[in-house]
Amino acid sequence: MQINTVLLLIAAALAAGLLVYYQYYFRSTRGRGKRHLMAIFRFIALFASLLLLINPEISKESIQLEKRKLLLLSDNSASLGYTRVDTTLLNALDKIKEAGLDNRFDVQRYNFTDRLQIGDSLSFSGSVTDISRALRDINEIVEQEESVLVLLTDGNQTFGSDYEYFGSQSKFPIYSVVLGDTTKYEDLKIDQVNLNRYAFLKNKFPLESFISYHGQNRVNTRYSVYLNDERVYTENFSLSGVQNTKRITTLLEARSVGIMNLRLEISSFPGERNKANNIRYTSLEVLDEQTKVAIVTDILHPDIGALRKAIEVNEQRAVSILKPTSNKDEWRKYNMFILYQPNRKFQALYNFLNQSGVSRFTITGTETDWRFLNNAQNSFERELVDLNDEVLPVVNKGFAAFDMGNVDFWSFPPLESTLGEILLSKPHDILLEQRIRGVDVGEPLLVIAQDRERREAMLFGENIWKWRMQTYRNNQDFEDFDELIGKIIRLLSTNTSKSRLNLDYENTFRGVETARIRATYFDQAYQFDGNAKLKIQIRPEAGISTERSMLLKQGYYEADLSGLEPGVYEFTVDVEQEELSRSGAFTILEYDVERLFLSSNYQKLDRLSKRSGGKLYFPDSLEPLLTELYENPAFNPRQRSEQNVVSLIDYKFLLAAIVLALAIEWFIRKYQGLI
Repeated sequence: MQINTVLLLIAAALAAGLLVYYQYYFRSTRGRGKRHLMAIFRFIALFASLLLLINPEISKESIQLEKRKLLLLSDNSASLGYTRVDTTLLNALDKIKEAGLDNRFDVQRYNFTDRLQIGDSLSFSGSVTDISRALRDINEIVEQEESVLVLLTDGNQTFGSDYEYFGSQSKFPIYSVVLGDTTKYEDLKIDQVNLNRYAFLKNKFPLESFISYHGQNRVNTRYSVYLNDERVYTENFSLSGVQNTKRITTLLEARSVGIMNLRLEISSFPGERNKANNIRYTSLEVLDEQTKVAIVTDILHPDIGALRKAIEVNEQRAVSILKPTSNKDEWRKYNMFILYQPNRKFQALYNFLNQSGVSRFTITGTETDWRFLNNAQNSFERELVDLNDEVLPVVNKGFAAFDMGNVDFWSFPPLESTLGEILLSKPHDILLEQRIRGVDVGEPLLVIAQDRERREAMLFGENIWKWRMQTYRNNQDFEDFDELIGKIIRLLSTNTSKSRLNLDYENTFRGVETARIRATYFDQAYQFDGNAKLKIQIRPEAGISTERSMLLKQGYYEADLSGLEPGVYEFTVDVEQEELSRSGAFTILEYDVERLFLSSNYQKLDRLSKRSGGKLYFPDSLEPLLTELYENPAFNPRQRSEQNVVSLIDYKFLLAAIVLALAIEWFIRKYQGLI
């Protein structure tokens, strides 16, 4: 308590005493028998009242012990069940629980397959192992320097970035308990297969394979490629401990349109234990045409490269970058045009496009000649304002031209755009609107327009390359952005009218992936209808067809196909009470990556632990780990002191004392006849 407060309290006590003395002793001559008692109660009431006016603060300090967090992170993937070390993991968890670490740590239990989950209920059924994502997620949710992590796994990762280098980024030490056989067996396997997703009819497509051998002896093997169960290529070779890798590249012919399934095999050598990794399955789709896209620009800009990369992700599309001064013979080769920031040099090209009716995608920015552009076409017109500003995208939920997918527009950086009112003169569907300096201005940013002659798209802003980079920052890949651009290109490159029922699915699903088919359904006004009932009928090549309902998600319907067996399937999506349906086909490949590992990867786990400040342990020697957790002073519970400052006015008993003292004094005075 401060010295000023103490002096005020003394002054209050003196003032209350003087007032009581003046009333009961200096002037009063009546009620001498009870005068002392009434003086005491009057002093209490006066002093307590002055105490409330001064309102001193009282502080309390409490000391608490805060335990460190012990994070038990268990591998729940199927590889532990295949190698029969699942019981080893469960026994290790039991030993840790029986050690009584709950008295020293705040124990929190997690498990993981392709993502982090809370709890230690283990089924060992996960088809994907992503150790790096589990470590990254748990690193984000736990505070720094307050935890220690015990990782129980075989160290074999089948998906995601390399977890070995996560150790230097970890906020806490990682103690790894390696599960499984640490013995390295001789093994021959197909490491990687590189194949384009699409090929064109009657063309040859490249197939690249990498084969490796882990061992010291010389082994002979035969490499074979089967296309729809027909062997189309074979090669014999040998590998040894010195020359232990082989790269094989061949060209195969795309003979028919549709899905082509490929099986790659290498023959095993005597005594090889793991033969599951001697076979790889893959597939590609054969197309009979290619969409040629021309990006026409008169300036150099990063947007050009971003658009080209996004479009050419789909191998059925080819992109060329042209100057606006090219000739008509060159322009006739292309199915659609992207006009980047047009100026007066585009006049001949606009004359060609207006006559031919070819679809176009116009992108404007700070270098656009708006006076020319307003006169060169009749789809839109912009007010001539010589001002530029940053524009953020705002999603139009009523957009119905196609499914926008999972693009996170809210995280995207702003584009550079020229200000001014935009007048759209054709039937259109707005995908994105503009937000400038936090205000939704109601002007379009990305638009799809269509009339009887052609379809076209307009983007009123430059620096779209930043959106592609932000997509990578969000998801560690460009897939969502590239898919959005691909849908725009696909819509513009076809002359079919827009459908009320649209499907979104992959032609081929690998066994480790979750197979799903998405559908979007729009009513007659082309507004998304979330009250419809969509059914999907799945027909295998051999077997009984099944029917299931598609579940409503956020802006689309979805059917989960992960329970299907590997094979080729046809399907039909129907809308109940509507004569509307769409059909397609897909293939589920037989591929279980979790079966490819017989040994644990203890070397990588050891490097992970050392980089984070931890150590590596084995299940049969957990005592050193428990001793480390118990005796390491860095893990001792911390004392935390809390000082709670409370104002005296918060104490209600003080007010009660004032009321009680005045009441007792009043009754005494009345009893003595002094009132």
